[in-house]
Order: sequence, then structure tokens, then C-alpha cells
Amino acid sequence: MAFYVDQSNACLFIFLLERKVPYENLAKTGTLGRISFQKSGWFLVRVITENPKTFRFASTAPYYVEVGDVKQHISRASAQFFLDWVRERTGRIKLDNPDQRKEVLKHHADAKKFWEEILATVTT
Repeated sequence: MAFYVDQSNACLFIFLLERKVPYENLAKTGTLGRISFQKSGWFLVRVITENPKTFRFASTAPYYVEVGDVKQHISRASAQFFLDWVRERTGRIKLDNPDQRKEVLKHHADAKKFWEEILATVTT
């Protein structure tokens, strides 16, 4: 279990590790497996290498899963958190090659637009 405290909004986000899938298993089966959800909430998939010389990882965007018939709303705090996250990550992009930079920033711009649209629609 990992914890993240967003000081600006005084929110506590708790991330639970569902499972570790060794590369050998992924290569053999072609899948990370299935997960099931008991309640609505956010999730993402993160891949971390076990290279002792450097820290390398990849992460999907966050996804919101709704469980049950009652539709949940995305809170303003959640939308703002993810918009701030995209902005912070965008600011960390350090690529000298203009073509590479453009390609990488395109995805960040898409994510920023998405969260700005969500933020514009939330009421609480």
C-alpha cells in the first residue's frame, strides 16, 4: 500500500498494489490478468523495471470505474488533482529533439484538455 498526500487540497490518496506480474509471466501469457472492483474508484497500471542502475517506469492515465447502478460523480478535488498532475509532469519533460518533444507533449496536451473539460463540468 502506498500513500500520497496532496498538500494543496489536504487530500489523502491511498494506492493499493493489486499484484506484481513478472515479465516472464507476461511474455508467456500475453496478459497482466484480470482484476475486479467491489466499489467505484480510480485505478491505473504502472510498470516498474528491476534495473539496479536506474529507475524506469511507465504508467497509464488514471481510469475511473463505476460499480453498481448509482452513477458517481467525479469531485472537483479529484479533477483538479489530475489536472495539476498533468501540468507538473508536462513541466518535467526535458527533450532537446523538437520532434520527440512534440510527440511526447501531444499526449500531455490531450490529457490536460480532458481534465480541463472534466473540471468545467463538476459541481462539487
